[in-house]
Amino acid sequence: MAPDMLAELVCSALQVTTATRQPPPGLIVHSDRGSQYAIEEHGAVPG
Repeated sequence: MAPDMLAELVCSALQVTTATRQPPPGLIVHSDRGSQYAIEEHGAVPG
């Protein structure tokens, strides 16, 4: 959690979640397409 919805927060949260839960290959992450999700780094987060 953070006071701002920065792209770094979103990417970090996704990285922690995938490392912790270890989802199977083929995971699809749905977003509301907000500005923090529309950056190149979000698409590059391994999952």
